[in-house]
Amino acid sequence: WQLRGINDKAISTVGDRTQTVEYDVAGEYFLKDTVACCFPDILKRQFDYGLTRNVDGICVRVDRSEAYVLHAPQEVNLWALGMFAPGKTRSVDEVWRAWATRRYGAEAAEGVIRALKPTQQVMEEVLNFGPFSFGDTRSFPPNGDRDAAKTHWANWRWDESYLPIYEQARNGDPVFTRKVIAQKKEAMLLAQRCLDELEKVKDKLDPIDYELLRSKLANNQVQLAYRAPMMIAYLKYRRLLNVSDADRKRRLAAEIREQLAEITKVASASYPPRGELKRLGRRMISGGPRWFEPTKIIEWVTKMENLLQAQGV
Repeated sequence: WQLRGINDKAISTVGDRTQTVEYDVAGEYFLKDTVACCFPDILKRQFDYGLTRNVDGICVRVDRSEAYVLHAPQEVNLWALGMFAPGKTRSVDEVWRAWATRRYGAEAAEGVIRALKPTQQVMEEVLNFGPFSFGDTRSFPPNGDRDAAKTHWANWRWDESYLPIYEQARNGDPVFTRKVIAQKKEAMLLAQRCLDELEKVKDKLDPIDYELLRSKLANNQVQLAYRAPMMIAYLKYRRLLNVSDADRKRRLAAEIREQLAEITKVASASYPPRGELKRLGRRMISGGPRWFEPTKIIEWVTKMENLLQAQGV
């Protein structure tokens, strides 16, 4: 359900029935193939957990609507499960080396790995605040008048130790918010580092491969650039609802409007036009950001401003 989800407690609770676990590497909840989202480390943890719970087999989802992992960065996720399942390796690093060498060549492999490995952490921050997904990540992010951590798959529903953190998120606890802000800042640095590492191996890559990787890594950066301030604005608004001091409310409103201005800036910026490239028998989209709708983003900002005005700030 989400990149920071806990291990599924339902596994092995079905008596003596055969158990086959489904994995979604096509990213229904992870912006599909519009971004670079490589998470072999998560898959290794989940796979090893399944072995301890007597799982008999796995089923791997590789496409979703128009999205498809073949020849995309997400293909490394498929390779991970494909190598773990028959026992070819238990090493995530071996998976990375095998896939990157086969896909991009020996000269470019290490550079591509350095560019793509951090995408797990970047995408975790694109889609989550703390241990919770920011609403239903298949849809547009929620405004401050909704409980963004109240999803069916939220960790607090399955593990009561998350309940105190859930209360912090729901009420915009300042300590929780400061931690989220720090995590977003670190992810922004990582997103830029991914692009920098890719540039170092540009001359070792097929030009189309380079452009496809650059487009997806750039989209990671754009997604984070508007979603991070959304989450921060959301948390500060939830805090505003829980304070009574008028001065504190005004300060929070001003801080929220700073985030709204940052979101508007991202939505209003100019981006390269989208285009189509053909590579390895596939038609792939390159260029400007995808899963990115400036009109909806501005509507989100407008609604947040209306919520503030309704609070008299």
